[in-house]
Amino acid sequence: RTNHWGRVALRFGPYDFKPFTRDSLGFDWPLDYNEIGPWYERVERLIGVTGTPHGYENSPDSAPGVLQPPPTPRAHEILLAAAFEKLNMPVAAVHAAVLTRPLNGRAPCSYATQCTRGCSSRSNFQSTTVLIPGAHATGNLTIVTDALVEKVDMSGPRAKGVTYVNRKTGTFHTVESGAVVLAAGAFSSV
Repeated sequence: RTNHWGRVALRFGPYDFKPFTRDSLGFDWPLDYNEIGPWYERVERLIGVTGTPHGYENSPDSAPGVLQPPPTPRAHEILLAAAFEKLNMPVAAVHAAVLTRPLNGRAPCSYATQCTRGCSSRSNFQSTTVLIPGAHATGNLTIVTDALVEKVDMSGPRAKGVTYVNRKTGTFHTVESGAVVLAAGAFSSV
């Protein structure tokens, strides 16, 4: 999934977690922004997110030192920013998982390759080039291909594993785990 996400790394804000309480629409999450905020920062440090604090309502800023500086604006971005500022519309660099400083052996982006085809310098974050090689090096990683999760197996209120189907053979398999992370997205996922 991280091959297709465009590297935009925004946070949900306090309103996003409690829409029913605020607007009587949707439903409230069982947790709030204050519980998730530290995890956002942990991920931003791990994957390398650029940006600056903006102070916008419902767009939480990271703690100082978490974000890398945004890339230098390109010519068209400078022109658009000037036009928007004349209209009193604030302009902000998007928070993106593209390095502008080295991080954990990864080089800053030098615009050397096509981002949409995978970053050969590992400057933009995707799990296949940043997380999986390190996990594989531990010897504790098993990669199962052609596996489509059919259900999350539960033990009371907690997930204990998944049952998946091999898309080529149609056979079902169960895997137990101490943690289950769902990373579904709009592409190739239901």
